Amino acid sequence: MAIWDSIRKGVGQVAADVSRSAEGLKIQTDISAAETELERVYAQAGKRARELWRERKVVDADLDLLMRQVGDIEAEIDELRRKSFGMQGPRKPVCPECKQEVVEGVKFCGNCGAKTGG
Repeated sequence: MAIWDSIRKGVGQVAADVSRSAEGLKIQTDISAAETELERVYAQAGKRARELWRERKVVDADLDLLMRQVGDIEAEIDELRRKSFGMQGPRKPVCPECKQEVVEGVKFCGNCGAKTGG
């Protein structure tokens, strides 16, 4: 009978180890999901800060530097898109705010609601 007791004890230990591993994996998955959500919220906060900065409602030296960097990067992206445009032929118009393609002639972006000028 000692062998069966030993087997039961070993099986119990394995089950406990598996349970801890599963719990640890779930916690890591939850952490990853929370970090992804945090990045999404940071992006939204950054977009809102950009809007306020453009309207001159928020003026802070650090934010000003960051927003100027954003502007430089956006200008670089626009220039690259212009270069790409010549290589790919005509493209659909894009929203001036979110840069998503919009249907030609629409007045507002279906993605972010910004006025498109169409």
